[in-house]
Amino acid sequence: MSTLLSNRPKILVVEDECLIAEELRVCLLEAGADVVGPVGVLEDALHLAGSEQDIACALVDIGLEGGMTYAVAEYLDEHSIPYLFTTGYAPAAIPDRFDGIGNFQKPIRMAALLQGIGNLIEA
Repeated sequence: MSTLLSNRPKILVVEDECLIAEELRVCLLEAGADVVGPVGVLEDALHLAGSEQDIACALVDIGLEGGMTYAVAEYLDEHSIPYLFTTGYAPAAIPDRFDGIGNFQKPIRMAALLQGIGNLIEA
């Protein structure tokens, strides 16, 4: 795969399903990103979101070991870090306060996700 993401963006991956986390990691690396994580525990996700510098965007699974990741999404919102949901949850199950956040449902189409990431970080 040729590099699809310019300027080597740092992308936080919050995902607790090992196979999906690895697929995301490999896809992002091949597309030219620096990957933070993947992390699959809520507390670890909050720690990484708060301790890593220069995160261009995040991919956030909604349900993790330790609970729902809405606290991570709220942290990202508060710090103006753009993110996308990557989840098996239907859009109707996501609270209204997250309307407008991109939602890539599993199974994830990686080409569409990369395009979504590019649009998000170039906006």
